[in-house]
Amino acid sequence: MKKIQHSLLFLVILAIILQACSKHQDTEEAAADTPRIKETPSAAIDGEEPVLLITLDEDKDVAMLTANRDIDQQSVEKAVQSTFWVTRKDKAVKAEYIIDSIDSRRMDIRFPNLPQGAMVQSKVEGAKAMDGAPFRVQSPQDGLVITMWQGIAWSGFRWLDTTGRTVRERAMNSAAFVQPSGDGEKDWLIYTHDQTVFRFNLESGDMKDVTIQDWKEDKSKYYSEYGTNVIYSYPVGREGFYAAKGLQTIYYVNAADNKSQLIYESERPIYGMASSPDGQYIAVLLDSESNLGPYADLLVIDAKGEVISEFLRAAYMGHSEGWHFIYPVRWMDKETIAVPLVGSSAESFFRGKALFHYRKGHLSNEADPALPEDAVALLNSEIDDLDGLEINQVLPKPNDLSRRYYAVSLTDGSYLIDREEKKVMQLGFGTLAGWTPGGQVVVWHSTEGKSVNWVGIE
Repeated sequence: MKKIQHSLLFLVILAIILQACSKHQDTEEAAADTPRIKETPSAAIDGEEPVLLITLDEDKDVAMLTANRDIDQQSVEKAVQSTFWVTRKDKAVKAEYIIDSIDSRRMDIRFPNLPQGAMVQSKVEGAKAMDGAPFRVQSPQDGLVITMWQGIAWSGFRWLDTTGRTVRERAMNSAAFVQPSGDGEKDWLIYTHDQTVFRFNLESGDMKDVTIQDWKEDKSKYYSEYGTNVIYSYPVGREGFYAAKGLQTIYYVNAADNKSQLIYESERPIYGMASSPDGQYIAVLLDSESNLGPYADLLVIDAKGEVISEFLRAAYMGHSEGWHFIYPVRWMDKETIAVPLVGSSAESFFRGKALFHYRKGHLSNEADPALPEDAVALLNSEIDDLDGLEINQVLPKPNDLSRRYYAVSLTDGSYLIDREEKKVMQLGFGTLAGWTPGGQVVVWHSTEGKSVNWVGIE
């Protein structure tokens, strides 16, 4: 009898263990299949104030609404209906939405069967509780907007050939801005919102964290509008690089051990910086009026920090006072420096550059490359309301004497124009990084609506 009791006890214990293991396995499998959910940073909705919390499932294209009071569902339906908007490069693109009531305090807004490459937006501004009180909407996206992009949530860089075929992709969660590293224009620097800096090879896709960790937690007087407070620039073939710490103090940094040597300290905020190819000189753009205005003075110093020359109001980027943007600076050769001229009423063009000899001064002003008329006509035939979109970059394929291919960055994404085949291909929802020596074009692409700023001179 005791043997039977022990056997029964053993079987019971075994069953409990197997059930626990099964639950653990199910939990792991469920976690592996969990879609990417974007939650509102402040998820607490308890309290007296009516709050409507939005959570986005970007893989399933669903916006989930949760409230701390009963929802006036008609007010939500009216808000979505009056603000629903869909866009894609194709003409007459259509999409739909479905609103499901889960219970009195929960609703789902689904966007099924989105067209390839489409983006939908809507708002829930004006949503009310059943007692008539307006909800304070909490959303993980800016303002009250709900944005959904077709496809699985993904952000990063992609390489495409001239047929529009994706050759390679490299996922990246987010970035603030990208700019050439200065090392022969073959590498780019990627600056993130958390002060991390990556050096990124356009051809191979190799990426290296080059952050000076000792500086990462330092508080500084100046921060750019991108949330960053440092700029790097690499001379060609050097082991070290120059870095503008706190956008105020320039150091030469040994790449092997990150030991730094003070070069120059500015009393004004630094807008931009670039080393000459041989590393003997550094071109620095400084706030002209000390009010974070649109004008920048060009200062040229040597590797010891001695001032070689200074040219007042050399650069201009049209923006209001109080905005600390990073300006591009580029050495076109060992003696010529290019600085931006954007939105200047004194010029006949909107986007261009001013060229300076590092000692003698101003040489000329030049407009950025423009699209040929037939390329503009091709864009017009493929994209609705082209006049309402700003052309941010025009990059003809290097060493293409016939100028067959043009990569173009517009407000809504990047495109490749094949003038010979009379085709326009969308490259991605983001800015251009440039052409590789092998003839591929690199672009930032995000199905999550994440944008990256490009800081460079063609």
